[in-house]
Amino acid sequence: MKEGIPLSEFGLNEHLCFQLYQASRAMTRLYKEVLKPYQLTYPQYIVMVLLWEHDRLSFKEISKALHLKTGTLSPLLKRLEKDGWIRRKHNSNDDRMIEVYLSKKGIAYREEGILIPCETLKRLKYNQETYDFYLETAKKLSMHLHEIEKMP
Repeated sequence: MKEGIPLSEFGLNEHLCFQLYQASRAMTRLYKEVLKPYQLTYPQYIVMVLLWEHDRLSFKEISKALHLKTGTLSPLLKRLEKDGWIRRKHNSNDDRMIEVYLSKKGIAYREEGILIPCETLKRLKYNQETYDFYLETAKKLSMHLHEIEKMP
């Protein structure tokens, strides 16, 4: 915080939360355009990225990795399954556990899908060094905020 300036004098543009909110919304709009040919929303895309990395995960593992609650993740997975990207099935050892894995379509788009950040980088008009700087800064902030949430 700027020393000696009363908190009440910080305008909207001086709030980190507002700048992050605006950046997040703008990035989501940018991804919307990049993802249009695939007919994926940004939340669906991040599920696919996770599955392209791991092939098969439990519902619980996806929820934990993406910090999404059941009420948000369930409809997302249902839509991905309906659109042919994934398959869901109950674990043969524990019927309460749902496994999520790539369908043939999901596998077919893996190589193309993992290159989507390259298209995003071009649209951002950033070089790799600038992209990496913002990525590392965002990772550190995210990790810090998650640590704070865990504190009593």
